[in-house]
Amino acid sequence: MFFFKLYTLFIQFLFPLGIFSIIVGILLSLYATKIKRLLAYSAITHMGYIITALSLCSIGGLDSFLIYVITYVLSSIGIFAILLSFRRNPSFHKVRNITDLSSMLKSNSLLSFIFSLLLLSSAGIPPLAGFFGKFFVFQSLMESDAYLLAGSVILLSVVSSIYYIRLIRFIFFNNPDINVVYLTTKLS
Repeated sequence: MFFFKLYTLFIQFLFPLGIFSIIVGILLSLYATKIKRLLAYSAITHMGYIITALSLCSIGGLDSFLIYVITYVLSSIGIFAILLSFRRNPSFHKVRNITDLSSMLKSNSLLSFIFSLLLLSSAGIPPLAGFFGKFFVFQSLMESDAYLLAGSVILLSVVSSIYYIRLIRFIFFNNPDINVVYLTTKLS
């Protein structure tokens, strides 16, 4: 009996925590100018999806949780491995800020292409692995009759893909000779 009461309290706490984590991660990552900081903020967003899947306390939620964690960990390892290879190799241009991504294509086009595929996977673009992780989270939300939560998570997933597409735009479509100036605002 005690565990059932704990279970209902647990679910009521985790649903809003997952949505709040997704929203905070999206808002903070839209204003990030350094790559690692942007990836840290996107990790907050991804943990929101993981918490949302885990909060369902069902077999489908647990399955989607495991699939999402595996796809997220593999794509994160790939992203950070490529960033570290650009830091370690003296022949490559060092990549620290988002604007430095514009020289990534000239330094190594194959790594740039793989990096953009990993970013698209993290964004949840089909047919990449990250899409299936998010799809199973959405599917388990729908199976649990959490339609409003599923709709809001889908909408937030579309919004969160903006900063990944922005990184890919810097890689392939910006001229590395032009310096980009950001106007930042302070979050109070």
